[in-house]
Order: sequence, then C-alpha cells, then structure tokens
Amino acid sequence: MAQKKVLVTGGAGFIGSHTVDKLLDHGYDVYVVDDLSTGRRDNLSDVVKFYETDIRDKTAFSAIVNIISPSIIVHLAASVNPGRSAKDPVSDAKINIEGTLNLYSAMIPLVEKNILKKIVFASTQASYGEGMHKCPNCCMVLKPDFRKPEDLLNKKFEHTCPNCQCYHLLPVPTAECCLQDPSMPYGVSKLAEEKYLLSFAQQFAIDAIALRYFNVYGPRQSSQGMETAVNAIFFNQLLNKNQMPLVFEDGLQTRDFVYVDDVARANLLAVECGQGIKKYNVGCDSASILEIAKLTMNVLRKSGNPNITHTPRALISSKGTMDTRHCQAYLNLIKKELNWLPKIHLEEGLQLTAEWALQNKNRL
Repeated sequence: MAQKKVLVTGGAGFIGSHTVDKLLDHGYDVYVVDDLSTGRRDNLSDVVKFYETDIRDKTAFSAIVNIISPSIIVHLAASVNPGRSAKDPVSDAKINIEGTLNLYSAMIPLVEKNILKKIVFASTQASYGEGMHKCPNCCMVLKPDFRKPEDLLNKKFEHTCPNCQCYHLLPVPTAECCLQDPSMPYGVSKLAEEKYLLSFAQQFAIDAIALRYFNVYGPRQSSQGMETAVNAIFFNQLLNKNQMPLVFEDGLQTRDFVYVDDVARANLLAVECGQGIKKYNVGCDSASILEIAKLTMNVLRKSGNPNITHTPRALISSKGTMDTRHCQAYLNLIKKELNWLPKIHLEEGLQLTAEWALQNKNRL
C-alpha cells in the first residue's frame, strides 16, 4: 500500500514540527511548507520534503500544493501572536485569512481530481473569548460579556453575575457548542479561518477537523516577539533575563494548558481517525497564571516571588491585548470520538520543558 501524502503548512514551527515527527513515526510521506518566520529548518528531519514559501504568495503556494497533490492537508501556518494582532490586525488577517483563502483556492483542483480527502487544521480557544462561568450563589451558568475598562482600572478583575450581582463567577468547562465571541483580532481571524475551511469541506464533500487548541506549551516554543505565550515568556525571563515572571492583573486568571506532544497526537488522531466535519477542543490542565509562574520557578529551582502588576495588560501603554479572565476546555467530545486524552500533565510537562530550555536558552 502506498504511503499517504500529507502536506503540513507551518510544519517547521513549534506545533507543526512535533506533528511532523508523529506523522513520520506512523509512516506518512510528509511535505512541509513554511516561510521560517517563526519556524526553524532544524526542527525537521532530513527526510521531510521542505518548501520555504509564504502562504500569502498565492501563485507560488498554489504551484507547490499542485506539485505535491496531497491526500491530506494539516494546516498549521498562522499568525501566532494574539497580542500583536491588537496593534496590527491587518498583518494578522493577511496571514490567517488571506493565507487560508489561498489554501482554499489551491485545494479546489485537488478535490475536483478526487485527490484531497481531508483537511485537519488549527483553530483556537481564542475564538470563544470568555469561557463559560457559573455563579456560586444562584448557580446560573453563563458566558459573560467582555470586562469593562473602568472595572479593570478599579482592579475589579472577576465577572459579576447579571442575575444576583454576585461577584467572582467560577469558571466551568467550555464546550465546542459554546458561542464563539472572540475578544481580540487574532481570535476573529482564526474564527474566520475555521468558518472558511469547514464551509469548503461542506461544499466539496471532504472530511474537515478543526482542533481548537488551548494554551500549548513545551519544547521548541519561543517567546521572541510574543506577548501571550506565557510559558515560554516565563522561561525566558528566568533563564535569559534574570527576571522574576511578570504576571498581569492579580495572577488569578486561569487558562487551560496542554503539552505540545499531546497536541501533536491529537493532530495525528484527526488525520487517522477523524471523519465528517467536526470541531474539537484540545486542552488539559486548568491553572492560574500565578500558579504557572510559581511552578516554572520550582522546576528551575529559582527562589523569589513573581512580579504581580495588579494592572491588566491592555492598560499598560506598550501592550494592546484585552485578555479574557477564564477559559477552560471541555474534553468529553474529543475523548469520545477520537479516543484522545492528554497524557502529560502540567508539572511533568513543565519539567520536560525546563530540561529542553536549559539546553536551548538561545531559542527561548
């Protein structure tokens, strides 16, 4: 039986290169397109067929897709800086929307020739905006509106129940059917990407699997130019800058953190088992940003205390990101349909990341 050709866009990047490793281990014939703006050629095995091309270059990109003629595409090329998107939404949209539309156009001849059977692609928890919450007083479950700047200025960071006015709603897992209401341009552009590719699959009768990654961390992640890759940022501050982790607000905002090898395995399962047109959350452990800062210090054996600003990122002049307060992943659907659950939990994942970071400080 011939090997299945898989094209991975963004395959030299953080998540992409781990995904390529999994595909190679399972016998796939892997091709990578990456402009190396954030990826690295040395992340990839020499057996990978590599094309250094920008997906925004429609002519060059379409020609490469036609030459490869893959039966499966894993689309991971993207603008990967949510913070920067608030200050430069045009560049963000050109990569995430225009680049995806170039892929859309390039895929049409492949489905018309009955070559392309499936697309798996990276969506994001940022498309949800705020996650689901529950009031501890009246038990109302809701998706709260964005926090108001005047409340943030007054250090009122948590949400208030609109029913009983109880302050400090509690986060609960956010399911795939939840309303997508992104709070920053990155989430808007990734949501548009998701809608375009699911629409393509519907129109041309192929399988399409959208994987909504939560906060991915692990080896090969860089903090350079990033404002929201909190794990890599903390490692860089501690190892290269001799600084304590900088924590915005009161540090009690929570995220769902998932180790990169588990994400790559989810991508592999989507390639091998995903059928129809589906959307799945990919998460693992919920933790506050302050907890992450302290755990990172622990695995690096650093003493001291994180620097808590008590000020939102968006209200610091050099920043432009309006952060959500809480968003946690509901994982029952991906467990049921793809038989996926994370294997590497937070403390082990941070220890593995620390081992890599200590040997690769220049890559943080």
